[in-house]
Formats: sequence, C-alpha cells, structure tokens
Amino acid sequence: MADKSQLLTNKIHEGQSHEENNRIGDAIRTYEEIIRFPLAVPDEITDEAVKAKENATYRLAGIYREKGLVDELIQL
Repeated sequence: MADKSQLLTNKIHEGQSHEENNRIGDAIRTYEEIIRFPLAVPDEITDEAVKAKENATYRLAGIYREKGLVDELIQL
C-alpha cells in the first residue's frame, strides 16, 4: 500500500509549505490529519507511513511549543 505512504509523505510536504508561508492553522490541521490517518491493515504500515506520522507528530509538537500551547502539547 505504497499509495497511502505516498499520500502521507505528500501531506508532510503540504504541512511544511503551510509553515513556511506562516499559515500555522493550516499546518496544524494538516499534521493532525496525518496523525489521525488510519492504517487499517498490516500492509499499510510501512516504514514511510510510520516516518510520516512520526514527522507530523514532532512538527506539531514544535508548533505547539513555539506558540506556547501547553495543554495541546500535553494532549499530543
């Protein structure tokens, strides 16, 4: 299921673009979408998919830290 891995990787790039363009709300929504994205069957759980979810989690945590959103950071 490389398609889902590629989709998640593309979403990471989208989130980074939002960050670079100072569209933080859009970046947060994109990273949250990646984190919540279901990987329903074992074939979908690839190194790339896990890496994308991990990357989204770290980037979202960084935004929360930078913006002082402590409660959101704790929940993450």
